[in-house]
Amino acid sequence: TTEVDVNPGSEGLRVDLLLAGAGESPSPAVVADFGGPGTAEGRFDTPGGVAVDSQGRIVVADTLNNRIQVCGRSGSCQSFGGAGAEPGQFCNPADVAVDSRDRILVADSCNHRIQVCDDTGACTAFGGPTQFNQPASVAVDSHDRVVVGDTFNGRVQICDRQGGCDSLGTLVLDPAHFQVGEFGYIQSVAVDEQDRILLTEDIGGDSRKGLHTCYHGDCSLTREFGLPRTVAVDRFNRIHIVDDGGLQRCDHAGRCTPVTLSPVRTGSGLAFTHGNELVVSDPLESRLRIYALPSAVLVNAAFNDAWFRPSTAGQGLFVNVFPLIGKVFMGWFTFDLQVPDPGVPVVFGGAGQRWLTALGDLRHNRAELSVELTSGGVLDAAEPSPVQSPSGRVILQFDNCSSGTASFEIPDIDAWLKVIPIQRVAEDNVALCEALQ
Repeated sequence: TTEVDVNPGSEGLRVDLLLAGAGESPSPAVVADFGGPGTAEGRFDTPGGVAVDSQGRIVVADTLNNRIQVCGRSGSCQSFGGAGAEPGQFCNPADVAVDSRDRILVADSCNHRIQVCDDTGACTAFGGPTQFNQPASVAVDSHDRVVVGDTFNGRVQICDRQGGCDSLGTLVLDPAHFQVGEFGYIQSVAVDEQDRILLTEDIGGDSRKGLHTCYHGDCSLTREFGLPRTVAVDRFNRIHIVDDGGLQRCDHAGRCTPVTLSPVRTGSGLAFTHGNELVVSDPLESRLRIYALPSAVLVNAAFNDAWFRPSTAGQGLFVNVFPLIGKVFMGWFTFDLQVPDPGVPVVFGGAGQRWLTALGDLRHNRAELSVELTSGGVLDAAEPSPVQSPSGRVILQFDNCSSGTASFEIPDIDAWLKVIPIQRVAEDNVALCEALQ
C-alpha cells in the first residue's frame, strides 16, 4: 500500500467542518425497517431473538407464528417451521443463533429443546423436558459449542452438537439470600470474543436482577439492573443490554451509558451485522429495524490516509473524505490471488490483479460505499480500455482516530461479508483528527 500525502489542516476547512456539524453526536439512524403483523413471509407475530449469518441475512425467531424466518435487509424473507413437536416444528421459538457453518440454533422454548437447522428447515433436535425447562436464549461460542439459557432451571448449559451438555449454575433456593453459583430465571445469554458467557437473570420481586460474566466455569455479578432482559455483544466486544430503562452499552467492568433508541422493549431481540449495525426486533409492532449506531468519533478530513491490516500488510486502502458534501471515496488494489512461481514474469493488469474503487455517503463515524471492480486495463495503454462493473458494497466504520473496520460484501472476489480490522499506515493525522472532533 502507498501512503496518501494529504494536508487537510487549514483554518478554512476547520470552519467548514464545524458548519457541517462536526461537534454534534447524532442519534442512531434507522437504515432498514420491515415487517408488521401477519402470517405471510416477511410478516411477524411477536418476534423474539435475532441473529446474523455469514451472508448478512437476518435470522428471526417468529415466536407466535411458530417458525423461523431468514430475511434480507430489504425485508424479503423465507420461512420454515410451523406449530408442533416434530423436528423442524416449533412451540414458541424464543431465540436463535448462527454457528460458523451458518447452521441455525433455535431455542424451541415450550418444546423444552434446542433445534439445529439449515436454512431449508431440515432440523435435528436435542434436549427435552428432562434436560431443559423452557429455554429462552441460545448463543454459540468460537468452538461452535451451543450455550443455552435454561430459563426455569436457573442455569446455563454448554452443549456439543450431539446434545452432551455441561451445566453452569443452579436455580436459587432462597431469593433473599443468593449463594455462589445460584441464579434466578435466565433471561438471555451471549458470548463475547474471549468466549466469556454473559447472562442476565431475574426471579422477580425485589430479588437480585443482574448481568453476570462467566469464564471457565467461574461467574461474577457484573452489575445489577432494574429489569435486565436481552444481552448482546457488538463487533467491538462491547456489551449491549435491554433493561427497563431501554438500551444500555456497557464495558466488561459494568460501566454503562444509555443508547437513545426507540422503540426497544422488553422481549426485543438484539444482534449486530458485520458492519456493526444493530438489528432490533420489536415484539409489540412485530417489526425489525436496523440502526447505524454513532460512536464518539466523527469522520473528518483527517481520515484522509492510507489504512491497512498489519497481518496482511501487502495490501491496503486509501481513503478520501469529503465532509462538505458528505462523501467518502476508497481505493483498494490487490495483487495476484496466489504467490506466482518465481520464474513466471509478472504481467501488470493480469487476471490475478484487482483494482476496486468505492464511493458512498458519510454518516458520522461510518460510510456505506458502493464498490466498482475495474478490470481489463494495462498501465499507460489506451487499449484495452478498463471496464468497471458493480461488485457489492463496503462499510467503513471507525471506532477512534486510529482504527476501525472494513466490512466487505463482494462475492465476485470471494470476500463476501469479511470484516477486516484496519489501522493507519502512519499516525501523522491523528492529532488533527482529534482536534477536529
